[in-house]
Amino acid sequence: MKLSISVTVAATFVHKSGEKFNADTVISEEYNEGSEEYETVAEGFEESTGVKRAETTEEAFVKNMGMYVADEIRKMMKERIDHICTCAKEVYLGRAEHGIVEFGGWILNMKDFSAVAFGETKVNVSYK
Repeated sequence: MKLSISVTVAATFVHKSGEKFNADTVISEEYNEGSEEYETVAEGFEESTGVKRAETTEEAFVKNMGMYVADEIRKMMKERIDHICTCAKEVYLGRAEHGIVEFGGWILNMKDFSAVAFGETKVNVSYK
């Protein structure tokens, strides 16, 4: 069985010229049942939630473990978004000359943008 997880967060950066720049960040993880990474994630899931593999069906365990990993990824993305918002505020309020951020594989200076908006977070968990 293979567990696949992807989390997508969309953002739109508005350049000072008014031109919009769309950027998506996609974080994907795959775990093959029986692999060291899979077992590490399963143990972390059991410790964090108290759900034991032996006490549920394998399908339910994997589905819940996938949602747990997706939630952890979303928490990490929220931290990144909070950092971008803090950088933008510091630049826009004149407290900083530069606000360098990374999103969607791009490194951006918030000084060059007049606005940023974050879209819906999409989560996909599958197991085969």
